[in-house]
Amino acid sequence: MEVSKDNIIEDFYGFIKYLLPVVDKFPRAQKFILGDRISNKVLNIHEMYIEAYYTSRGAKREILVKIKVNISTTLLYIHNPIPFGMHRPCRCTIDAVNACPLLFIP
Repeated sequence: MEVSKDNIIEDFYGFIKYLLPVVDKFPRAQKFILGDRISNKVLNIHEMYIEAYYTSRGAKREILVKIKVNISTTLLYIHNPIPFGMHRPCRCTIDAVNACPLLFIP
């Protein structure tokens, strides 16, 4: 799927709308620790996409690097939840990540 700057904000917003209800299904102890962290991270990434959209070409690279770092840490929280008290990754959360090509920046 080709991702253009014209639709990246809208597409990522669609991902957020899909992911947040999934995070709400986390076990109670993790919902308020890990779930809030994942939610905040994806909202921050969305804000950075908006910032990059309106930034001049020269300064855009620095923002995109920050986006990539935030995406990497978010994927770590989703794919490796054992240190946070969950026994295994939530299948529906992994499906949400796999369905969003915006999370894989080369």
